[in-house]
Amino acid sequence: MTFVEFSFDLKDVSNSDSEVLTAQLLDLGFDSFENTENNLKAYILDKKLSDNLLQKIRNNLIVKNPDFDVKNLENKNWNNTWESNFEPVFFDSGVIRASFHSIKELPKYDIIINPKMSFGTGHHETTKLMINAMNSLNFFPSKILDFGCGTAILSILAEKMWQANILALDIDKWAFENAIENLDLNACKNIKVKNCSIDQISNQSKFDLILANINTNILIDSFSDMISFLKKDGVLILSGFYFSDFTRINKQAYLFGCSLINKFEDNDWQCVIYQNIK
Repeated sequence: MTFVEFSFDLKDVSNSDSEVLTAQLLDLGFDSFENTENNLKAYILDKKLSDNLLQKIRNNLIVKNPDFDVKNLENKNWNNTWESNFEPVFFDSGVIRASFHSIKELPKYDIIINPKMSFGTGHHETTKLMINAMNSLNFFPSKILDFGCGTAILSILAEKMWQANILALDIDKWAFENAIENLDLNACKNIKVKNCSIDQISNQSKFDLILANINTNILIDSFSDMISFLKKDGVLILSGFYFSDFTRINKQAYLFGCSLINKFEDNDWQCVIYQNIK
């Protein structure tokens, strides 16, 4: 596969607009992303590149007339290259590793993730925050919704921790297929994966716990749907946003009758736990 790298200058772009830009590029067919403090690198197969796509990038994104560089990358197996830099992630009572990793003494929760190009390897701060939040809960949820599941890493951990029944959702086809592969690797029996968003599911009974590690704008836009599927006194764990967006998230939670019961932070990334008190 031959990829093209787009490098966007984000020094004058807010965190929330950067998140929207990533979502817009995903909709345009970009496959993977790499964020730094002032730069976003987005990758797309060269066969998807066209004058029409370039025009959409220049005229239709939240960042008007974005400043970006384009570079053709050499043809090689990018999954193999990426995997060679993928190290195991250890957390309290568990490890997240690829199938090619050998661990001498496995901890209680052994999670095998072959991430391909999907989000969720355990390395990102928000994934670690979500795991910490899950470990902090003092109840055993029996029915869980994982909204924006990526590699299904949180769903897999939830099944191992609580033997719960889990519905995992992701709109990205690559993530959907990768999640199914990872469920097989972990011999999961209680997780159902759907290639859709939360507003496309229906006739679901209420969930005890909803997990959502997504960007700020999707969290806010989807709050009504999340609450509609959450039991009274059910718990909502959210991450994927910065400290600067906490007030927006918290205001939306308050409007929908949720009470903040815990909060975690790592390198300005936030994770919050709410309870549905209405």
